[in-house]
Amino acid sequence: MDRPRRAPMTLAILMMIWLAGPAAGQSALRPVEVMVVNQAGVAADVLAGAQAEVARIYRTVGVQVVWIPVTATGGPRCLYVSLIPERMSDSSRTPPGALGLALKGGELAYVLYDRVDRFARALGSRVDMTLGLTIAHELGHLLLRNGAHALVGLMRPSWGAADCQLAAFGRLLFTDADAKLIRARLDRDDDAGWF
Repeated sequence: MDRPRRAPMTLAILMMIWLAGPAAGQSALRPVEVMVVNQAGVAADVLAGAQAEVARIYRTVGVQVVWIPVTATGGPRCLYVSLIPERMSDSSRTPPGALGLALKGGELAYVLYDRVDRFARALGSRVDMTLGLTIAHELGHLLLRNGAHALVGLMRPSWGAADCQLAAFGRLLFTDADAKLIRARLDRDDDAGWF
């Protein structure tokens, strides 16, 4: 009779340890400021879910996303993500299947919300999760500064049903190599910013 009670208690303890953050001896989370400009009129609950997904993904590589309100001024290391409707995109620069675009070597990325919404619904995925993955991917381009894609993981050039399944279980993440490059970039001490 005691056994069924132990499982929930064990699970609760493990969740508390995970939520507490890095253990003693581990490096602290590296902060990165991100401002999201919602020009697409994304619903507040969808955007909040997306931001939670982005924060979760970046925590797995040792990064803390600090969300900067649009009414504030970002610091020299602030990255910007503009959620735009497809009609606002420059079709000559955005391939037909792309969900977003990061300006190589810059600090600004665009996410085409209409495309994200259609993609998520077509594959039966949650829109907030798919939006979060897309934002995390485009921020990855800004942080990696190389414009390259990976063969596997979050930085693949396009996602399919199998990737959405991984994402649903929280397993569509950065590769170890990309995670190491992101941490190294954030570890640079440069008061003038990155750009």
